[in-house]
Amino acid sequence: MKKYIYSFLVFIPTLLVCLWFKDGLILGTSEGGIPFNNLDNLYEITRWTWAYPALGNSTGIFVASFPTYYVLSQLNSFGVPGFLLEASMFWLILVISGFAIFFLAKEVFSEIEDKFAFLASVFYWFNPFFMVNVWNRFLYNHMLFVALLPLSLLLFIKGLKTKKYYFALLTSLATVIFSFALTSTAFVLLLWFTFILTFVFYFNKREANFQIRYLLFLVLTFTLFNFWWLSQAFAFIGSTTYSKTISNFFSTQGNLGALTSLSQRLGKLTNTTRLIHETFFTDGPSWARIFGNRVFVILEFVIPGVVFYTIYKHSKIRGVRYLGLIYILTLFLMKGNEPPLGEIFQFFFIKLPFLQVFRNPFEKLGFLLPLTSSMLFAYGINKLFEKDNKRKIITYIGSLVFIAF
Repeated sequence: MKKYIYSFLVFIPTLLVCLWFKDGLILGTSEGGIPFNNLDNLYEITRWTWAYPALGNSTGIFVASFPTYYVLSQLNSFGVPGFLLEASMFWLILVISGFAIFFLAKEVFSEIEDKFAFLASVFYWFNPFFMVNVWNRFLYNHMLFVALLPLSLLLFIKGLKTKKYYFALLTSLATVIFSFALTSTAFVLLLWFTFILTFVFYFNKREANFQIRYLLFLVLTFTLFNFWWLSQAFAFIGSTTYSKTISNFFSTQGNLGALTSLSQRLGKLTNTTRLIHETFFTDGPSWARIFGNRVFVILEFVIPGVVFYTIYKHSKIRGVRYLGLIYILTLFLMKGNEPPLGEIFQFFFIKLPFLQVFRNPFEKLGFLLPLTSSMLFAYGINKLFEKDNKRKIITYIGSLVFIAF
């Protein structure tokens, strides 16, 4: 069975990429630009902390994208066309994220069947949140974070459970390979927030010495391996322009206004539980409005219904408690300062100015929702019909069709 699942985890991304790039054209949007049209230019800009256009400007931690553009520009110089390089990057993102979710589901739920772990991968690929916040926005750091988040979490948990330090080393290496994803400060904070939550959940007094050393080793290797771009952040904090920049960019009044506006539009629990970006599906392209049809809305509540049922029914399962904790916490955080208890989010948002990078909590913190709900949904479907083979087959096929549609 596994070899067939592995084949599908490669075949589906291959099919998608072939469909997307069948015309041999580079894909891009106004926000993401078309970097694959001139990779040498992006390589020259990102290799330095001070870019050369006009009078020059600081690239900040965007220098973390340098390795990606270096490799791509080198391949481009050997004659590999830009559209093929972009297609290859998308293929890798999908394949790595698919396999990472599959093995992460197996790691968190040791008893989950392979075909249902595969269902989690399909859910992770095809969900409304990624449709809007990753593929519609077309920002490459968002795309790469889709692969980095489950991969690094899988390696981190594997190390905690097997008591092997080299998994911390592999986790740090993964952040170097996908360093482009960390050009967003919000994603750096979100990644470490996930690590800390996982560490606290899996903390065991009998293994405290190892677990604390393991976490410290991860912090050390992450800092050493990524110091080439982290140093830019440290240098900026120590510069004379830091306070001036902070006062301009981190305008509490302006950011609080943005937070309130975005929370009101995107923070409704009836939308976040369905992974729905309300503005896109109501005011976006005409094809997206079908998701607002009453029949579709009812169907969209199936997924959170299964997720909440799984959390309630199987709360004794450690993996359910772990993912359920992150899932519910994410629902609370990504609604921003919207009720209920939005005052708590706003309090820390004002008191800790660096958290103002999450002035659009739905967009940034929401990445944890597909991660957790994909596995909770798959496990819930697995447990719901595990005693009835006929209903199990029908439900499994129905779930695949529902998610893909």
